[in-house]
Amino acid sequence: MKKALSKVFSVIGQIIAVVLVVVLLLDYINDLYSFLPEIGSKIVDQIVKYGSTLLVAIIAMSAVLKTNMIFTIIMILLILAVVGFMFAHDIIVGLFPPAKSSTESAVIAALLL
Repeated sequence: MKKALSKVFSVIGQIIAVVLVVVLLLDYINDLYSFLPEIGSKIVDQIVKYGSTLLVAIIAMSAVLKTNMIFTIIMILLILAVVGFMFAHDIIVGLFPPAKSSTESAVIAALLL
């Protein structure tokens, strides 16, 4: 069962990879010649962003389904964390204090010396 599911993920990953290569090529050509309207460019950017994340998640699941159940559960949790950061970035960032900028950290380090 797990190997059959792994093969399904592999085939889906291959299809998404081909589509993503075409969209990436379209994005690079659009950056050079700007032939897409603004909304088309935004759609292509979103497809690249979410498509690459989806591709990595599917390939990871395909690989981890060939191992034991603990690695599969860990990978599912990691993928859920990535998806959580993608869709709830503002909420998650609001829960933690902001990070110091690199220049602020450099000034503090210089003062401590």
